[in-house]
This record gives sequence, structure tokens and C-alpha cells, in this order.
Amino acid sequence: MYKMVPVVTIESDGTLNIDFTTKYVKIHSGSGILIKSGGKIN
Repeated sequence: MYKMVPVVTIESDGTLNIDFTTKYVKIHSGSGILIKSGGKIN
């Protein structure tokens, strides 16, 4: 059986905007964030 792995991908020209003063990113075991070259988190 194939297991789906949740991954957020930020493309090379993409930005994930997060106000870290009030929010956070929690990455659970088995999931992840893929930031392609040029992508960013603000």
C-alpha cells in the first residue's frame, strides 16, 4: 500500500508569507516543506 506524504512546495518564484509574531509553522513527522531554489518564507 502506498502512503501519501503531505508536503508543501514553495516554487522558485513563490513566497509563503507568515506573521511569525502571531503564527507558527508546525511540521509533523513524515511531512515537510520543500523550498525550491529562489523560493522563500517571509
